[in-house]
Amino acid sequence: MLKYAVTLFAIVFGSLAVSDERPGIDPRALKIVAESSDFLSSRAGTSVGWLITYDKIVDGRKKHTEVWTGSSVLVRGVGYKSTSSQGIRSQQNAYNGSKFSVAYADTQEYATVEIEGSFREMVDTLRNDYAFSIPMADVFDSSGADGALEQLTEAEYLGEVLFGDQVVHHVAFRRYEGDWQIWISTDSERPVPIMIVGTDPYSLGWPQFQALLYDWSFDVEMAASEFEFPKPQGYSNIQLQSVEGSGVGEGQ
Repeated sequence: MLKYAVTLFAIVFGSLAVSDERPGIDPRALKIVAESSDFLSSRAGTSVGWLITYDKIVDGRKKHTEVWTGSSVLVRGVGYKSTSSQGIRSQQNAYNGSKFSVAYADTQEYATVEIEGSFREMVDTLRNDYAFSIPMADVFDSSGADGALEQLTEAEYLGEVLFGDQVVHHVAFRRYEGDWQIWISTDSERPVPIMIVGTDPYSLGWPQFQALLYDWSFDVEMAASEFEFPKPQGYSNIQLQSVEGSGVGEGQ
């Protein structure tokens, strides 16, 4: 379910063409999500807090809900940082345009990988070469999700609703792999996503994941040096395991 939750952001924030005229596809839903995606992808600096819950089905009937919390900051062309907690694991990620670093506080371990390029190139390299996922990556940058529209079977606009003290659009989508809903601010100057809910209808118990996004900021200015990630004192240096099975990283 966590893999489904992570990849769902690519589906939701993919390149959606609002001119689609297939039956069951409401162009209003596509337009709202496309505007939010374009807005987020065009910000030079962004930070956001997030809380993700996702279900695990145990012994065929028991539903256990896991929690993953954190915050992320991206300054395009400069660097990226995130902190997160999941179960007993506390993790820090950092990227300065040439080196990705990750530190695990619970095991006091630390790894680095040399990666040159943009935020998107860093995300794709980690995902493809190390099966390592960056949280909220496709919310920050949807360029890796082209072709999502062709896989949709339904897109619905469910209207405006109150979400706490703000008014949001409620939209819902369906594709073969599953269903999802998203709530997006009606503020045309700041159409940020507030919550995303996904449902896996092919797994026993129909497990769900929910992602709550909050404390959006677009006034982020950070120097490259602030994305440097010095080795934590007392931590052991490890290697990220590549998909092919050979360790790659900065060993001692």
